[in-house]
Amino acid sequence: EQILIMGEAITCVAVLLLLVSGTPFLAGFAITDTDAHVVRYFDDAGVFTAVGNGEAGNKNGTGTGASFDTPTGLATGSDGEVYIADTGNGMIRVMSTEGKVTTLVSGLNDPTGLCLFGTELYVAETSNHRIISINIDSKKITVIAGGEEGYADGSVANARFCNPQGVAVGKDGTVYVADTVNHAVRQIKDGKVTTLAVSRETPDAPVQPRGILVQGSKLYVTDLFAQTILELDLSPVSYKDVLAGHWAEEYIVSASEFGITGGTGCGKTTLLKVIAGPEIPLDTRIAKERDLRIA
Repeated sequence: EQILIMGEAITCVAVLLLLVSGTPFLAGFAITDTDAHVVRYFDDAGVFTAVGNGEAGNKNGTGTGASFDTPTGLATGSDGEVYIADTGNGMIRVMSTEGKVTTLVSGLNDPTGLCLFGTELYVAETSNHRIISINIDSKKITVIAGGEEGYADGSVANARFCNPQGVAVGKDGTVYVADTVNHAVRQIKDGKVTTLAVSRETPDAPVQPRGILVQGSKLYVTDLFAQTILELDLSPVSYKDVLAGHWAEEYIVSASEFGITGGTGCGKTTLLKVIAGPEIPLDTRIAKERDLRIA
């Protein structure tokens, strides 16, 4: 199966890699080679080192004159520049189309997943258990949700995450989070955090979600443990026998999504489905989840 990325159809195996640490750049893609502390570039001509010298460091510069410490997430700006989560240094760096590296902000605690939405760069600040945004013009940092380790839905002030590593933003401004150690896919909308899927309750939900991407009405999530890509249908659910705006509509839709009732209309029958990689039984995923928490 193929997925359309920036107008190009690519295979699901490539998406698994790109969702975790890749982004469009020039005529190809940039991807972080985390353990080598560099950012690579690949196109039809091959694979090249774009920036970094192969050793952990913290230096701005051009090409191999720059250095990073365990870079992870990437995001592409409107002018073609690439924002880099320099995780080990607690920084967000910027790579120009000429390969010049500068620092946007520092002082973060293990930033990983990135998503640029307008002038706001959304960041999964993993070890602070929160999602933040950085205005790329003013460099102002805003806490979107979280800030303490745990697992709780609710208002953005009271919600809790555990080492989130992926973030994506829909066209309507809804923020989606790969809440990695909670084994959950979360949503931030209208000042509230809700859970869309969690491995111990939802069929096919990821054990180790990390990469996350919105494409139209579809949300794609990588499960690093299962080596799968999951697809979540975000399109609205409707029912022929429930009037739009009725006080019970919200509760009926929620019950259908979680399999409590199938309704009598055209609601969804599954929340998530595996579109690439092996399918792993629910009991196996739950056992693995316990192992991950113990570890």
